Amino acid sequence: MPSGAGRRLALGSLAGLTGLAITGVIAWQLFQIYAPSTPEDGLLESSPPQRSVAHYQRMLANDPYDIAARRGLIEAHLREGDKEAALQEATDWLRQGEDDETVYTAISATLLAYDLKREAGDVLLKGRTATGSADLDAQARKLLLPASMITSQPLQKLVSTALDKELSEVSWQDIEKFKYLQIDDKGFRYSFEDHALGADQTSFEETIRLVEIDSDLSRSWEGTDLLAFTGLTSLQLNGWMTIEMKYLSFFPHLNRVKLRVPDSIENFQSFGKLEQLEELSVQGKGLESLEGIAGLSKLVRLELSDTQISGFGALETMERLESLTLRDTKGLTSASPIAGMTQLKELTLEGDELFNLLDIQNLRQLESLTIYDTATKDISFAASLPELHYLSLKRNNKLGNLAPLAGLSKVEHLQLDANYADKVDALSGMTNLRTLELSGANSLAPLKALKKLQKLTVSGGISDLRPLGGLGELEELRLDGSSNVEQVKAIADLKKLKVLSITNSSVYDNLNGISALSNLEELDLHESQMQLKPASLAAIKKLRKLNLSNSRLIYNVHIERQGFVTSIYYDDYKWDDVVSGLGGLASLESLSLGSNNITGLSFAKGLAALQHLDLEDNSITDISPLKGLKQLRFVNLIDNPVHDWSLLDQMPDTTFERTL
Repeated sequence: MPSGAGRRLALGSLAGLTGLAITGVIAWQLFQIYAPSTPEDGLLESSPPQRSVAHYQRMLANDPYDIAARRGLIEAHLREGDKEAALQEATDWLRQGEDDETVYTAISATLLAYDLKREAGDVLLKGRTATGSADLDAQARKLLLPASMITSQPLQKLVSTALDKELSEVSWQDIEKFKYLQIDDKGFRYSFEDHALGADQTSFEETIRLVEIDSDLSRSWEGTDLLAFTGLTSLQLNGWMTIEMKYLSFFPHLNRVKLRVPDSIENFQSFGKLEQLEELSVQGKGLESLEGIAGLSKLVRLELSDTQISGFGALETMERLESLTLRDTKGLTSASPIAGMTQLKELTLEGDELFNLLDIQNLRQLESLTIYDTATKDISFAASLPELHYLSLKRNNKLGNLAPLAGLSKVEHLQLDANYADKVDALSGMTNLRTLELSGANSLAPLKALKKLQKLTVSGGISDLRPLGGLGELEELRLDGSSNVEQVKAIADLKKLKVLSITNSSVYDNLNGISALSNLEELDLHESQMQLKPASLAAIKKLRKLNLSNSRLIYNVHIERQGFVTSIYYDDYKWDDVVSGLGGLASLESLSLGSNNITGLSFAKGLAALQHLDLEDNSITDISPLKGLKQLRFVNLIDNPVHDWSLLDQMPDTTFERTL
């Protein structure tokens, strides 16, 4: 057998136990239990004759690869009570044949026959790591507890925190409870619930919990520790994290996988044993072929990122495959390689080499299409997709002609970067739109025709809001990065509005009219300059969430226009002079007032329903007005010169964040 110089299995450290229980017939029965069912090369056909250590040493001097002599020497040392010598001999044997599964089984069975249960389990554990054998792992679990197999501190913290147990008390039944595991630099997100494909995403996300880590996970990451979690149905390794492909067979129940594969992996043969897989997301620069993917017969969603795959014919016969994402596929310049995948319902294409997408017109079952950061100039193919209801066109900087959008009367959800160079007149023909995310538009005039619109997000460049006045079904309006906003009176006509967000913007028209929005529940005006009196918000009885962080309140606004020059004059409110107006918001549950130079909290006494209060970066010295707020659960007072923190002891149910 070839020498395994690349790895060293140090069994000498296991020599701490003393005394050997030699058990005769019972030992041989245990040996048979843990030995393979079919012996190889006569390795396990019978127990070797009981001869001396010297005898077996002479045999090995003649032939260092004599399997019977190796096993006989280990047993001879054990018979003589020299466990340390037996373990050293086992180490030497493993160095010669560490990729041979039967060697690990033979050594562990011999050790087990002499009641060295822990040592036998460790040999199986080493073998499982070296060979990728799930059978050796299963045998090791019979001998070892999870505490012996989960050795990295971050994963130990995950297990003990999630199960609320000391690691030494954790059983394999406990470990099997983990079904969903996502790992990134921040820590571990886990759930004991299955992440079933097609299930309600919001309900599942409510079951996910986060265990943060204090140290750099990259320094303590032991991918083999994951092998303890064989009950997982969903595994996501983000960023630099990966796992050797030979270990995938340890997770027979996986139906969702996201990982980065080593650059040495060229195809999908390594995924062949994941027969339950329904969703696969893979990143790997070495991937050149889809060979082996046809065996994943249950696959419904496939995401390939940063690969060099050129042929996609293997996917055409996968009848259950409905969703395909191709990101940064080297050499992929057109949609022709996927033109035959007529079963697709969802398609995402991303990559600046892509420019010819006309063949998408063949995918007539598409319901969702995302084209992101490509070089395409033509989207005329979209008119040939009769089932399309979701379309995303973002960061396609060469896309100038938006006229084909006018014919997409069935599309309900649209994301569009208009690139400022082109008018968005075509949007007026998309009369079935319910949701629109629009950036780079010069005008909102075409939106007047979108009477079914319920959610609208507009980024950048818009000042005239009058076209929004007739959108009576609108429930959410978000404006970001708009300067010199005028004619905001149109917002007051949106009687069904529940969420209003105007951020990173300058609003010179009077915003006090939004007090007429009786259904408004969330108002976000952070990082903005606006003409608003906080007291006017008291009329909005349903308002639960308010964000005015780093906001500048102005009044006495005067605008002068001379040709192309616009001059704006105004006065500033001091927050301490107007913040008392917030005291009448009796239904408010969340309030953010960060970076406003507020000095007092007397206004908070009337906020009986308040649960979340963000006051970071202000000038507050006295927090005693918070004492009577029974519902308050979180307060951010970082970067505030508070003099007396004794209130913290009087409010044990409230979490206070502060600068230490």
